[in-house]
Amino acid sequence: MAIEVFHGKDWRAMSDENFGGPELSFPDDFHHVATVDIADEDMDMVFKATNSIHHGWWENEGVTAHTDSPAFREHNGVKGTRSTSVGDRIRLSDGRVFKCANVGWKEVKV
Repeated sequence: MAIEVFHGKDWRAMSDENFGGPELSFPDDFHHVATVDIADEDMDMVFKATNSIHHGWWENEGVTAHTDSPAFREHNGVKGTRSTSVGDRIRLSDGRVFKCANVGWKEVKV
């Protein structure tokens, strides 16, 4: 089983959504940036796996980065992207979608 990770395309729209604005459309408003080899019941581990702590998260074990995604950009010869943040989405292997909340994950209907 694996969990798919999606980063929002527009920071301003993500911020608006977080403060009561319109909900973003999934998957249209997101870039598919990674697939993480983590079981659905361990979805809380996705946040750490897709955050850059000591190195780029795309180098973490069990993470398959989709570097062909428009979210990845080249800087100084290295392709990378931002870490998973509030408002980003994950899709579990059973198809359910969750939004990264201020604390934990919140299921969203798609």
